Amino acid sequence: MRKLYIICFVTLTTLFVTCYCIGYYAVTKKNRVEQPANDYYEMRAAAAADESVIRRDTELIIEEYNINNHISAQTTVIPSIDILGLDREAYTDYLRRYMEKPDKDDVDRGLSSINLVEFSSDRIVVRKSYDAPTYSATQNFILYALDGRVVVYYEDFVTIYDYTDIKVTDLPIELQREIYVGLQVKDLEELYEFLEDHTS
Repeated sequence: MRKLYIICFVTLTTLFVTCYCIGYYAVTKKNRVEQPANDYYEMRAAAAADESVIRRDTELIIEEYNINNHISAQTTVIPSIDILGLDREAYTDYLRRYMEKPDKDDVDRGLSSINLVEFSSDRIVVRKSYDAPTYSATQNFILYALDGRVVVYYEDFVTIYDYTDIKVTDLPIELQREIYVGLQVKDLEELYEFLEDHTS
């Protein structure tokens, strides 16, 4: 009798385990989405192609274009470490931030805009447009107040020639009024005389 109980117990346990495994396999097979192997690899390749980022071997071409004489020159540079890994959107944002605060060299040369012409993992083309001032020593200057100090502009009243440490409030009242509206200086000699007279 005892043997019969053991045989029944083992048979029922085996039957339950078998039913559980068959049911589990049927449920998971129904929920599983099968994908052919070649489709999987094509999808991975397409995703990798969409993720164009700047790498160490990316060819970065800087095209410098002079608006005045319509001459352009190209130089190829190695991407700096602070732009490695950036995608198109992040690099465009990087260029926008650079344009807000460019290097002194670019400011002196009259940088007016930066455009991203081409972007891929293999090649990037950036165009820097310069509106280089062509001023001579006989050119007029304008003295103007900016943040409480006297600033010297070229006669175009856009390009800054020099920042001075002369406080507008330290000048005579009549001279202050002229500077607040823009005091015109005819040449470098007159400008230097003004600066020498009012620099403490």
